[in-house]
Amino acid sequence: MSNEAKCNCQFCNGHIAFDSAMAGQTVACPHCGMETKLFIPNVAKASPSKPPQNVSIEIKRGVSPLGVASLVLGIIACVFCWIPLLGLLVIPLALIGVLLAVVGITMAGINKKTGFAFPISGAITCLLSIILALAISGGTAALIQKAKKESDAASEKSESDQTKANKISTKFQHQIKIGNVMVTVMRVDHYSTSAESPTQHGLVVQTSNYLLVNLLANNESADRIYDYSTWRNAAKLTDNKGNNFPRIIDWKKVVPTYEMRSGWTGDPPDDWTKAQFGQSTRLQPHGGQLEEMLGFDIPASHGEILYLELPAENIGGSGVFRFEIPANIIVPPL
Repeated sequence: MSNEAKCNCQFCNGHIAFDSAMAGQTVACPHCGMETKLFIPNVAKASPSKPPQNVSIEIKRGVSPLGVASLVLGIIACVFCWIPLLGLLVIPLALIGVLLAVVGITMAGINKKTGFAFPISGAITCLLSIILALAISGGTAALIQKAKKESDAASEKSESDQTKANKISTKFQHQIKIGNVMVTVMRVDHYSTSAESPTQHGLVVQTSNYLLVNLLANNESADRIYDYSTWRNAAKLTDNKGNNFPRIIDWKKVVPTYEMRSGWTGDPPDDWTKAQFGQSTRLQPHGGQLEEMLGFDIPASHGEILYLELPAENIGGSGVFRFEIPANIIVPPL
């Protein structure tokens, strides 16, 4: 056959060869015997004028298991990194997540079978948790260290103040001798008086604060008599802040409170009053003594050291008895 053509049986799909001039005729299929129509199939011919076109094929990437693991570790680290100090424990976990993310990104770039989204997200989350853990724990540690330094400084200051107070106490000399007369500061008491308020009946209020300085003068001469004139009108009391303690001239202001503390009951005899609160007398040889009590009003805020000056001319001598009295030895009020 010069013009041979081929077609398929319409029933069994078997190949039938025939002369192209018989196209359109119905014949019995040599394979199944059924009557089928002969036809010439249409064959698409490529046009020589059109060049072949490039076909791009998109490969769909899968999920990176390493990236997912990295993201999970990063989320866990972010949850606990906010806890001060304990948050540092998540850093090893976050570093493992960063390592998994780096491997996942590398594999995605090499085999192109997995995506970059999960590895990159995991790496960012893990790095963020590390930064937060370091920042929060570092800030907390700095605050703790600052508080510790302040506490140590306060403790050192307290110890320094106590040492200073001890030095002041040891510096106090309660006895000073000029000539043959030894003067001793026996005691310093802080007293306060109270009374019913003139404006609010029934309410007891404090009316005054004062110091009572107990002195003892002793004549150590074997043959000399010293004439003594009271220091009540001549004594001077100041402090290291420059405050002046006004003298109390009227003994009646301080006697009642002194009686209360000493347990005295009843009216004091005249000789006791004179002996305790100022007089002019003579100090006999061989240990002649006299006791003097000096009252001073207390300023609003006194210093840590009191300076008591007693002119020696009150005992017929020259110079000044100067005492430095630490405030921490003052006996507080009842």
